[in-house]
Formats: sequence, structure tokens, C-alpha cells
Amino acid sequence: MTKRRLSAAVLSLLVFAAKGPAAEPPRNPAQSKERFNAIAANLDTGGDLLVVANVEGYLQGLIGDISQLVAMAPATTAGPAAAKAFMSKLPNFLQRNGFYAMQGFGLSAVPRGDGLNTVKWFVNRDPAAADLPLWRAVYGTATPTSLAGADFIPADAVLARTGNGQLKDLWKLVRTGVAELASPEGNANFNRRLSNMATNMGMDLDKVFESLGGEGFLSIQLSQTATVDIPSPTGGAATKIPQPSLLIGLAVKDDTLLNAIEAPLKRVNMPVMKNQMEATVVSSVNIPAPLPFPFQPSFASCSNFFLFGTTPQAVADAIK
Repeated sequence: MTKRRLSAAVLSLLVFAAKGPAAEPPRNPAQSKERFNAIAANLDTGGDLLVVANVEGYLQGLIGDISQLVAMAPATTAGPAAAKAFMSKLPNFLQRNGFYAMQGFGLSAVPRGDGLNTVKWFVNRDPAAADLPLWRAVYGTATPTSLAGADFIPADAVLARTGNGQLKDLWKLVRTGVAELASPEGNANFNRRLSNMATNMGMDLDKVFESLGGEGFLSIQLSQTATVDIPSPTGGAATKIPQPSLLIGLAVKDDTLLNAIEAPLKRVNMPVMKNQMEATVVSSVNIPAPLPFPFQPSFASCSNFFLFGTTPQAVADAIK
């Protein structure tokens, strides 16, 4: 870029920054109060944290401001031209898939007598967007369902999150986004990488996501009996904490995900230890890592759920 073009780009940026976002009509106080009450009604007050935010229209406005900024850049090189092409398609993609439907959110945290906290997170969205791809992917369908994954969470869990988000819809959203927003070269490169992964590693992501059910969970455990020493960064005495572990579970229709995990391990001749836990086989892999806590990735398929844990014990506890 020549000095003249660079100066013009900088001047455009400064003018945009001075002007700021496009002027918006003032907020309706009554509507803001109504939204605040709707969000706060789903949270707990009187604790350590309470956040209520009205964000209706903010993402749409931000994308619009970025589009204006990109439009000011000279399109004489490949970079700005590609950015303009991308931004020209992005707003419509976000609108159609539900990204603009979020109207507000809230968060509260209240301490309990047992040393833990009750944390609530609430999202307020346009009801008409319930069946749009983003919301199906993140929060599932609007029909209430019983979450079987909660039965796997071990007794020593200190944080757990269950949900019925549709990961296969999230993957479809990614696929659609790449196809619509990426350049022809970027789209071809993305598909080539997926094809190579299926050929060289035996992991077909399209089939993997299609095999998933509509539920999942994540939990963090702190052992009630074992401790680990965390070295002091200043060289002082180590700090003892309960031994931590992570557990993830995904509902599955078959063993496609299990086979997709095992296939790359076999191709690189990674030793996999098999242990019987009741009627389930738990597979574990030794990965040398300088960590102060046990780390032995383990996985199993049990009762239509794929379980992954950072230790064999975490998976065994989930099965029990």
C-alpha cells in the first residue's frame, strides 16, 4: 500500500471513530424495566453476584458498524476485497440463523451452607427464534425433555452442566457458514481437510455429528479422599488441593463416536489399556505430561452415552 493510500485508510478510520455508531432511537424505559423484571425473575437475589443486561439490537448494531468500517477500506488488494465480500454476506447469515434473537441475559450466584454456590444463568431471546439453527444447537428444542445424563454425574462433582443442545445442528451451522461465507478457495480447503481427516485418521466428522443424540453434560470433580500438591510459583511450600478431574458425556445413537476416537489411536500405534467396569469396557491412554494432578484420558460407551474423563476413575464413577 502506498503512503497516500495508507493515509486515506487511517483518515477514514479516524473519521469513523469520531463519528461513532449510527444514532439509535432512545430506549423505552417501560420496555427496559419489563425486560429487567423478566430476566431477574429467573435469578436469585441476595447473594454475591447479580447481573442483568438488556442487549437487544447490540450485536446487530456492532456488525453494522464493522461493515461500515470495512466498506471504508480501499479494495485494491486481496485482503480488503475478501473482507468486503465476507461482510456483505455476514448480516443476512446471522439474521437467518438466530444470532440477533438474543434480547438479554442474567447471572446470579448465591452461596450455600455446604461451601458450594448456586449459580443461575438465564438468556432472554425472541420466542419466534426458538427453532432457528443457533438456538437448537445451543439449547435444544423447545419441548421439555428429561435429561438422562444427570444420572452419570459422580457424587464428588462440584460443578455440573447438563443440556439438550443439538451438536449435530451446530455442525450443520458451521458447514453452512463455511459454504456461504468463505471464499471458494477457503471452502474447498475446508472440505479437503475434512476428507483428509476421514481418509488418514478414520474420523468422518459428518458421520460423527450425525450419530450424536440431543443431550450432553460436563462435570468437574474434586476428590473427597485424594489430594495433590500444587507447586508454588515463588518456590515456597506447595499448596494441597483436592484431586481434580473432568468428565464429559454425550448422548449417542451408536458406536460411531467411540470408533472415531479409537481409529486414530490404532493408526499411530498408541497403546490403549482396557478395563472392565461392570458391563462396560473403559479404554485409557497414557499421555506423559508434566502436570501436578493425574491425567490419563479415558473413554467408554455406556447406556447410549459416550463418556470421556481425564482419569479412569472419573469414568468408572460415572458408570457406577
